[in-house]
Amino acid sequence: MAPYEIPPKLYLEMKRIAANQMKGERSDHTLQTTALVHEAYLKLARSNPGQWNSESHFLATAARAMRQVLIDHARKYKKRVRLVSEELVEAARFPREIDFVVFDEALDALAVEHARAADVVSFRFILGLTVSATAGALGISERTVKGDSRLGLAWLRRRLANS
Repeated sequence: MAPYEIPPKLYLEMKRIAANQMKGERSDHTLQTTALVHEAYLKLARSNPGQWNSESHFLATAARAMRQVLIDHARKYKKRVRLVSEELVEAARFPREIDFVVFDEALDALAVEHARAADVVSFRFILGLTVSATAGALGISERTVKGDSRLGLAWLRRRLANS
């Protein structure tokens, strides 16, 4: 894939991921779905243009870039944000609203100890990817996704309870 060239199928998938992320945000949020997609892609194009070896690799990288754009936005405006995934609220017994910067710092700490579990939690519960899509994006089995989800959520629950 050449830099600055996204096939329509991948662009639509990026918009789906972004829309899923934005559905939990305030209605007056200054960053809209299309802007999130474009900001994430610009971040990708600047950092590693055209260095994606598959569609799933591109989408995994794009999902990480979207997360970073949202984190930067939250830091800039010092906002508390709603977690998108009701599944995250239920599965991990997290509060419905959480300081995204604090959550991101905990996720970064998880990544130091369990990098793949941090990716799985981010893809599944922040970006809203299915177990199957997460497995495909990370090149792991669905069983591994489920196990890493349990590990990551338990680790984050303990870390956030102590903060």
